[in-house]
Amino acid sequence: MTVAVVENKRTGPDDYWKSQSFARRYVLNNIRGIAENPGAREFSATCFMAQVQGVQYLAPKVQSILDIGCGHATRAANLKAHFGCRVVAADYSEPFLEEARRISELLPEAHRSEIVQADAYELPFADNEFDVAVCYGLLMSLERPAQTDIMRVVKYGLVAIEECDRAMAPDQREKWMEVKDKTFPGRIYWHDYLKVFGLWRQIIYNPLPVPDSWSLGTPPGYARIIVVKEPPDA
Repeated sequence: MTVAVVENKRTGPDDYWKSQSFARRYVLNNIRGIAENPGAREFSATCFMAQVQGVQYLAPKVQSILDIGCGHATRAANLKAHFGCRVVAADYSEPFLEEARRISELLPEAHRSEIVQADAYELPFADNEFDVAVCYGLLMSLERPAQTDIMRVVKYGLVAIEECDRAMAPDQREKWMEVKDKTFPGRIYWHDYLKVFGLWRQIIYNPLPVPDSWSLGTPPGYARIIVVKEPPDA
């Protein structure tokens, strides 16, 4: 009798981000949480305004934005509505882009971004094609964030909102490690973003406050990282 040897399959980001069922569940939970929970709604607004402020800091007269790792692209839609400029929403996951397109069709034309399939490590855009890039929770899902192609395609820099160790209280760190190692093993990486982007001109780091109205268990520990490539007047 021959006994088959079954190897343990390594779980990584692709197993989550390229899964149709995970994409649908992730998007529904994310949108429902913001719609139904005051704390999540307030935190989402805080993150969006932090993103807007970062974009304005880098490019006061912004004309083009790349939202890389856009997921369902609702943040890209908000940026489009706020700035009224060109916004490209890019992600490597076709299941998430399907969700993004479905949502985009429900929006007014003025809120719709361009939706493009693209890999952060090899972007199909010209050098300096965008004024600014933004991302939300992308870098912590990348094993090698320092090797991405993002800074090549922007003139002024990147605004990243990421859950990271530097922004966490002990209870937040404990919950984050549980998610990292048990709930979604292989989906989240720890990075010291100040070192990841250490080659660039300037890095501005601001932890983001979680509102007192948060009621979804242990609150997240997010920070905004602004990576300056060139000042607007350079």
